[in-house]
Amino acid sequence: MEFVVVADHTPDDCPSSNAKVRKMMAEAAGKLPALAKSLGVEPVYIGAPMVDHKLFFVLKAPSYEAVRNLLIKSGMIQTQTSHIYPTLSMEEALKTAGELTPTH
Repeated sequence: MEFVVVADHTPDDCPSSNAKVRKMMAEAAGKLPALAKSLGVEPVYIGAPMVDHKLFFVLKAPSYEAVRNLLIKSGMIQTQTSHIYPTLSMEEALKTAGELTPTH
């Protein structure tokens, strides 16, 4: 199953302006691959646009709980407000939509 995570932080908690958060995030980034693997989570993409205090993750994981545990155990919940979105591929989404009765 694939998930998109959108994580927000305040300017005060941004690694670009906060030395403690910068150090914490650098340490967490170094540990993330092993932690993700231990939880059965595969990071597909992690990116930061750098202008609006957000991080974006695309993850393959067996469950919502695995993604949530990654965010907790990595320490991200201490500086980020994270939104986890289970997603379908476009093909799966169109198939699912095709099984629904149209409303209009």
